[in-house]
Amino acid sequence: MKFKGPVWVVFLLCWVLTLVSAQTSAQLSVGSPSTQPDGTVIVPIQLSSSGLQVSALQFDVYVDNSAASTAVTIGSSGSGVSKNVNTGPAIGPAIRVVLVGMNQDTIPDGAVVSLVVTPVATGFSGTVNVFNTFASDPSGSTVSISGTSPGGGATLTVVNAASFTSGTVAPGELVSLFQTGMLPAAAAASDLAVTFNGAAAPLLFAGTDQINAVTPFELAGSSSALVTVTYQGQTVALGTVPVAAVAPAIFSASGSGSGQALAFNVDGTLNSASNPAARGSTVAFYGTGGGVLNPPLTDGQILPNNLTPTSKLPVNSNVAIGGKDASLQCGTCYIGPAPGFIAGLLQVNFVIPATVAPGSAVTLNWFVAGSRSQAGITIAVK
Repeated sequence: MKFKGPVWVVFLLCWVLTLVSAQTSAQLSVGSPSTQPDGTVIVPIQLSSSGLQVSALQFDVYVDNSAASTAVTIGSSGSGVSKNVNTGPAIGPAIRVVLVGMNQDTIPDGAVVSLVVTPVATGFSGTVNVFNTFASDPSGSTVSISGTSPGGGATLTVVNAASFTSGTVAPGELVSLFQTGMLPAAAAASDLAVTFNGAAAPLLFAGTDQINAVTPFELAGSSSALVTVTYQGQTVALGTVPVAAVAPAIFSASGSGSGQALAFNVDGTLNSASNPAARGSTVAFYGTGGGVLNPPLTDGQILPNNLTPTSKLPVNSNVAIGGKDASLQCGTCYIGPAPGFIAGLLQVNFVIPATVAPGSAVTLNWFVAGSRSQAGITIAVK
């Protein structure tokens, strides 16, 4: 038996970011491009230290596909204090730039590097973004610094849609992307695209500051991903995230990522403190971040309602409740894709051990390949 609770509420939850107070920060910005007689375009990347001491820099630069090639040279501000510029591949089409030297001299405001862009035949669009910024002072301590990510300089944040925490993502994981002013009001879905390392992510919701999506299964085997949000063909947000095989998390009833799980009792009613599940009964919860499934699923696939228990996760998975191992071996037990919903949403049916101490908030943990779901998730047991 597959439990069919109102899982659609997962996609209607109003997730809210915690606001943090503003602080003094250095800034890297893109200067005005200038076209050279040979047709190349020089784009300066400029430092504004805001009174902070910056002696070393690292950042990623993204130039859209109107550039046939891009080289990085030291700028006057960097060369004036004997710094060296080193480049290497970042993630996807971005270039990683490192500005360091044998000295601890502070880098003055001005052009730290210049991009030498060779345009494609149709010309250079001028789209250059600086993100993943890092700076240190002469003592080696971190200095707050921001780049010129599109969307007004805000930072793109990617969180697990169940745990609401940022960090590692897995293939086929439901995620939320946040960035202030990322999209205009009433943005048309047909004009919007989100990619992870160039692979399109199925979209679930889009608002001015938030997009809900599913990471592509193509991320399997990657260690990190460049996340790109484009609207009407223009890049409006960029960021990078580490990638792991699994990143399990359980949806909460409140959508906050903690507290009462989004779980259903054996009769299909929502588990809660006022409606606890009996010991020895079967309970279903919903999660994401289980990684690539076996058999493999397609990005954006809507699963049929007649899935069988043979559709299981390809790795060891177990559930613990109240510190006791729960049983996944029963006629109503199941672990795999949530029937009737998009690939990436997972359903786990388990039996509550008879030895579990009852309570309105009994701890619930889900383990996949040694990785544990977020702390603070509970269900009610009588």
